[in-house]
Amino acid sequence: MGCTVVALGLGLSQAGAAAPVRRQMKVNVSGPMLASRACGAARQGVSRQAPRAVVVRASDDDKSEEVKYNTEFGYSRKDVLLIGFGLIGGGVLFKWGLEVAGVDPIMAGNYAQLIIFVGLCFGWIGSYLFRVATKQMTYATQLEDYENAVMAKRLEEMPEAEIEELMETIEEEEQRRGI
Repeated sequence: MGCTVVALGLGLSQAGAAAPVRRQMKVNVSGPMLASRACGAARQGVSRQAPRAVVVRASDDDKSEEVKYNTEFGYSRKDVLLIGFGLIGGGVLFKWGLEVAGVDPIMAGNYAQLIIFVGLCFGWIGSYLFRVATKQMTYATQLEDYENAVMAKRLEEMPEAEIEELMETIEEEEQRRGI
């Protein structure tokens, strides 16, 4: 018994990028295992190679710009380790302080865990709400940077006459408003 099987998958294009592959094959199989045999035969025709990474650049410039790393506290591995050890050390010191004050060691550990956990939750949620209120969210800053870059590129491509006309319009608008 013959049937036609269509297999879909990913293969590599000539440029090396992942490209969808549709393979149609005639398969001659019979019996109760018709579907599984047909699918297995069709899958053999589709490449199973994983697509390799492709580097995509947003600008046409071939200038290799130096990568700028964020040097604020909390953005490096060292800072994350310091924060973690600080929290652990703070919890241990808090537990030790409760034990010195006469609290049972088991209850002192429970209180220390509770205080550290609740403090972390409120601190994290508070920092999130602060970033939302001040619009320092990742998406908002990326969108603002993108809009500024688009406007700068448009300004670069504008002819001088059009820039002067725009400046005159802005000055007239400011004078009309009294700024």
